[in-house]
Amino acid sequence: MSTLLQAISEGWRWKMGEPVEVLATNDFGNVIVRNQEGVFYRIVPEEWQCERVARSPAELENTRRSEEFIRDWEMTVLVDRARAAHGPLLVGECFCLVIPGILGGKYSEENIRKTSVTELLSYTGKMAEQIEDIPDGESVIIAPHPTDTNQ
Repeated sequence: MSTLLQAISEGWRWKMGEPVEVLATNDFGNVIVRNQEGVFYRIVPEEWQCERVARSPAELENTRRSEEFIRDWEMTVLVDRARAAHGPLLVGECFCLVIPGILGGKYSEENIRKTSVTELLSYTGKMAEQIEDIPDGESVIIAPHPTDTNQ
């Protein structure tokens, strides 16, 4: 199993089952993954979400061709701003929100940094599982990201 699949499994298996193939990634660590049952999921680490996007390859292709999906997936304006503020990504890196969107973090240069895509996917999945059943508006204590140097 690749390092990326292992990180996805560690973080998100609780939500999507066992991942077996990564079909696509973007500069913010979003991935499209096929699980062992042949169902396709999109992991959105900046929102601590994992959502089913298709049940078949044909359905996935239809989804990926939609204008809304393309715009949301490419994140062109945000990626351009992140690159301008933080430089190009190295192999194995992605951009991330310091304060995730689900916790009120803004999609702005000040709230973006670079991190390891494998660490991000593992960490965000574990955090998403911990808050899965917490009602909106409840208080939570969030552990720092393992690579956060400002602890």
